[in-house]
Amino acid sequence: MSDTEQVALSRNPDERQVARLDRDGRKPICPDCGSYVGHTKSGGKTLPDTDAEAFGWSCRDCSLTFPSHCHGPDAPGFNSSMAGLKIEFRDGETRWVPVPTRYVGGESA
Repeated sequence: MSDTEQVALSRNPDERQVARLDRDGRKPICPDCGSYVGHTKSGGKTLPDTDAEAFGWSCRDCSLTFPSHCHGPDAPGFNSSMAGLKIEFRDGETRWVPVPTRYVGGESA
């Protein structure tokens, strides 16, 4: 999906959504407003429709969360306190994102 296609997706700005992060070179930016979001990288990012919180970036102005990605339920590459959780992004695709293991029950597989 191109950057233009992602921006064109309809959304309610009052509703938190999960989207893919855009980049300007190596700088992480919001795909909707183009703001630099590198300073927001941390844990505790809100995910809609779940109590889980992800590690990643966010844009307050656009109410978007840009979680990091992982490659399965074991969240390889992250420490043992993290696990993968399948989350539906606003483009309709489901991807694995790293969340603290306390949020993952039988739903990660």
